Amino acid sequence: MTDSNTSKDFIGTTAFGYFKKLSVLPSGTEVAEISLMAGEDKGGKTRYLNGSFIVSDKTEGLRGAERQLKEAQAAKADAAVLVVVQVKDLHGEPSKAKKSDALYVNYRGLLQSVRVHTKKS
Repeated sequence: MTDSNTSKDFIGTTAFGYFKKLSVLPSGTEVAEISLMAGEDKGGKTRYLNGSFIVSDKTEGLRGAERQLKEAQAAKADAAVLVVVQVKDLHGEPSKAKKSDALYVNYRGLLQSVRVHTKKS
């Protein structure tokens, strides 16, 4: 068994998601907020994993997706762009809401690539 803190073999995933925002933390780290599609609930509605994924200078396709997001948000402020992402070291961090006792999970990882998904005609 490998120790996930020292292993070079991290869990990676490829998923569809909605790219919602790109921001810079006070530390200077760039973070992409993406809601990953995670199957369906019992009622048939899509489930989402909301995550803040670290962006590096090696993240492929980010600037093109960012451009598309800005164009979409110019027309509608809360717009998001459908993307396909690759995330390395995907993991959840349990959190508690500040104003209630609600518990939730924030997902984290290193964003390796992002590309805008276009429907084939």
